[in-house]
Amino acid sequence: MATSDNAAFCLKLEAWPAPDQIIWMDNSRAGDPFDDPRPCDDWRPATWSKVTKGYGRWLAFLASQAWLDPAADPSSRITAARLHAYVRDMRERGNADATIIGRVGELAMAMTVLAPNVDHGWIRKPFGPTMYSLLPRRRRPLFVPSAGEMFAWGYTILEGAATKTTERERLVAFRDGLLVSLLAICARRLRAIAGLRVGHELVQTEKGYRLELPPELIKTKKYDLFDLPVQLTPHIDHYLHAVRPRLLQGAKDDAVWINERGKQCSPKLIQSRVFELSDHQFGVRFGPHRFRYSIATSGPHIDPENPAIGAEVLGISKEVLQQHYNRGNQAKAVRTFNACLEKRIAEAEKLLNPSGLPGKGHKQV
Repeated sequence: MATSDNAAFCLKLEAWPAPDQIIWMDNSRAGDPFDDPRPCDDWRPATWSKVTKGYGRWLAFLASQAWLDPAADPSSRITAARLHAYVRDMRERGNADATIIGRVGELAMAMTVLAPNVDHGWIRKPFGPTMYSLLPRRRRPLFVPSAGEMFAWGYTILEGAATKTTERERLVAFRDGLLVSLLAICARRLRAIAGLRVGHELVQTEKGYRLELPPELIKTKKYDLFDLPVQLTPHIDHYLHAVRPRLLQGAKDDAVWINERGKQCSPKLIQSRVFELSDHQFGVRFGPHRFRYSIATSGPHIDPENPAIGAEVLGISKEVLQQHYNRGNQAKAVRTFNACLEKRIAEAEKLLNPSGLPGKGHKQV
């Protein structure tokens, strides 16, 4: 069976067959709820994005098998035999069971847009039983550094910023170190972290700094307030007053995270940086969401008397924590974790500022 690189195995919307593009674009625009309702008016932007990519992967698979007829009706391209081949291809590529279930579900959802008057319920159960019941949903082994390791990692990047050769490298390294440190502490979702603005979501208080995240940046649509530890205060001060202005190069922007062109860092750029930095530090690539697993896993060890502490830090319910994040039960309870975390922070701070004088580690950045 023909295969291609996983990263490229998806047709973007502009590369879809013209009829598919036209129907998709027409039905993805919100219609009048009374006179012109659309089949998926209640979908969120994130859902549209996910299903669009899922259908793009299906089209790419068809193209790889020479089964993609651009003039064919989207419904006619889907047969039980082709779905079986699609599932087999994903398994050969090493896709996890949950991913395969998701891809088949995305295909079924896409057909509600492309052929809303046709019943495509059979797609979710092409072999009789549902895909969910057929696959065991085995999880891949997940590399999750502890919260202490994550925080020390951020400090290591901060400490190394002054040793970089060029000014650009020093500025970017300090920004990245602060970003990793912030993620290690609060692990807010990528959209919220990328959307931080000085004086709006990142606010200075009498004691240091606080994140004040509005509902539009939060998945639960609730206000999220989070005081940052005082250990970060001098580093945030240095970033805001010395590093960030030089990254801006005279431009005006209230975004916290600034790229090398003096513009706001996009969520995609932040994710790419975390991928690159994690690969360099641990030899394993992971994105910002891994910090949430880290806090959820470390929570019971930090405070064994309060196993829900991870949920409280992440701002999620205990039920969501148990269903999606809680991997702490897979490891031995380490009641001394809190002391180890404090030791790691102290060691990292000593590396960053060996003299103990304020700002010593930042002079060359």
